[in-house]
Amino acid sequence: VHAVIPLFAHESLARLVPGTRQYGSVSEFREKLVTDSHRTVQRVDWKARAPMSFLQPLFALLVVCIAYLVLLFSGIGLLFQPAFITLIEAMEERWTRPFGGWALLMLSSALLCSAWAFAFPGGWIPWLARVAIVDGAGAPVSRRRAALRSLIVWMPVSLLALSQLMLPKEWLGSLSMGGGMSWAPYLLLGMMYLGCSMVWSRRGPQDLIAGTHLVPR
Repeated sequence: VHAVIPLFAHESLARLVPGTRQYGSVSEFREKLVTDSHRTVQRVDWKARAPMSFLQPLFALLVVCIAYLVLLFSGIGLLFQPAFITLIEAMEERWTRPFGGWALLMLSSALLCSAWAFAFPGGWIPWLARVAIVDGAGAPVSRRRAALRSLIVWMPVSLLALSQLMLPKEWLGSLSMGGGMSWAPYLLLGMMYLGCSMVWSRRGPQDLIAGTHLVPR
């Protein structure tokens, strides 16, 4: 079955093909169709995307913070802590600006969120919104494609943090890391993300690049 349709419908039709869950009889298939006909299909529109757009950044920040704390307080973190300190001191000496935990969180957000998407390709927030991420054939998204989609979403955040660290402070002024307006570019980026999710609720730019779609679960 190669069609971008609701996930439950795709799973019902896929059982027509010989496999582990193939229907045992025509009557069983008919019963499944009757059951599916009574299901309420959640449309993937801006109303469905709004909770995802607000909750996903908070959930991603939680994942990054937990990973950072585990690394900091675990045996692995203690093992590499001298190397981290040396690296941070070298960066401060090279770029003459602070490189604190906040910058480290922002820089690592893309990789950590992609690792989470690889471990849980369906995503918890889309599951709560009754939305599924599928590929071009309508099948549940693979781990690698889910990680790629997440990397596309969060890479601009890491690149923004990197630019605030590396570009001369004379160029950025209060927008540089540690400046009074260092949060402003992230607010603007968040507003752009929110606008894209509202306008292209079924398939945003990250879906076009990664070859994914959002469908009712």
